[in-house]
Amino acid sequence: METPSYKAVMRVLMTRGTWVDRTELASCSTCVPALEDALADMVLNGKAEYRVGVGYRLKHSVLVRRAVRELVNRADLKKSVKLIQKPDGVHLGIAQRTGPDVLDMAMAAMVVPLPKGVDGVEHAMRVFMSLK
Repeated sequence: METPSYKAVMRVLMTRGTWVDRTELASCSTCVPALEDALADMVLNGKAEYRVGVGYRLKHSVLVRRAVRELVNRADLKKSVKLIQKPDGVHLGIAQRTGPDVLDMAMAAMVVPLPKGVDGVEHAMRVFMSLK
């Protein structure tokens, strides 16, 4: 269940897009047990990851986290796609609004393999656009 503490923490993680220390999340709730429950739920449900001495972050690739951060910070966008070409193909991070709340968002990562002699970014965008 998405409690107010859960939603507040998720907003912070989505806005930051990187590791957030536990002390920085204290402002997300006036009730320490509610905050601890929200953080535990996020980790157990695979929405966030935790590292001792580092904190919490969304459990997605760096490209997905960048796309999410852009979407959260730009109300005019409905979708954000971040990509990078690597030897095994073009890696994409995708975030798309699914409702009016900032938390109403679908997130995905994919790798588009590259045929020989094909421009990776152009090919990946064609493949991605054909998935609609």
